[in-house]
Amino acid sequence: MAMDDACAECGSQLGAGPYCGACGAWNGAEEEPVHSGTIVCPICWHPNPSSNLHCEDCGVRLSRALAASPRAVPSYGPRRVAAAAAITLVVVIVALTVRAITGTDRSETGGSAPNSTVLGEEPAPLGSGTVTPSRVAASSSISDAFGPENLIDGDPSTYWNDTSLQGVGAELVFEFGEPVLIEEIFIEGASDLSAFRRNYRIRGYEIVVEGGTDPVVGELLDTPDVQTISLPAIATSRVTIRVTSTYAGEAIDGRPGFDELAVAEVSFGTGATSDG
Repeated sequence: MAMDDACAECGSQLGAGPYCGACGAWNGAEEEPVHSGTIVCPICWHPNPSSNLHCEDCGVRLSRALAASPRAVPSYGPRRVAAAAAITLVVVIVALTVRAITGTDRSETGGSAPNSTVLGEEPAPLGSGTVTPSRVAASSSISDAFGPENLIDGDPSTYWNDTSLQGVGAELVFEFGEPVLIEEIFIEGASDLSAFRRNYRIRGYEIVVEGGTDPVVGELLDTPDVQTISLPAIATSRVTIRVTSTYAGEAIDGRPGFDELAVAEVSFGTGATSDG
């Protein structure tokens, strides 16, 4: 059989060798030499005659001394396609399982408040180890628009104000529907810098964890950024924050300061939900 410019089997342009680089067919002038043995495909492990240029099952190019034509593009058989689909399915299942276990709402980089939970609902752990209280109460509020529910709504542009007490002695009580392992408290000031400076801000605090021992005391910096308070890990259903001292409200751009304390967000870091 004489060599031609095109493969006698598939019509592809032939290269320098007698085998077609696209389909592997013999196009030499003489009879095709007899080859003994087999070549096992490195992709799908299918045994192929040693004369094959491509795997009979998945179409991948087999290792041979004869180089394929630069235009040759192997086709992929059903076994390789099925294997790829199976791998993709496993990856999707694993990703969905991890997401279901860990949650996704809270930013992994930290510094932002968690999503809100409707008051009265049972708490559910959020992403990155946070939990939202089911209820919050304050010792006083200047109005319904500035009530304590603003502390757990996930929006730092809304905030709680006490009733002209300048903050000292103010008290916030956070309740959880079932015991949770509280390890951190995140406190954030009003996102509007003018509102933050004109209101009184928490300075000294005393935190009482129900079921714990001694109160946790300390001071916050005078900044609207999220600040973290570490607590001894204990499963509890109630956390109380008492304000022991404050930073005074300031006059801004000719406008006088306010007498009320303002806090935008309070959220809780938790190790795990307790069974007890």
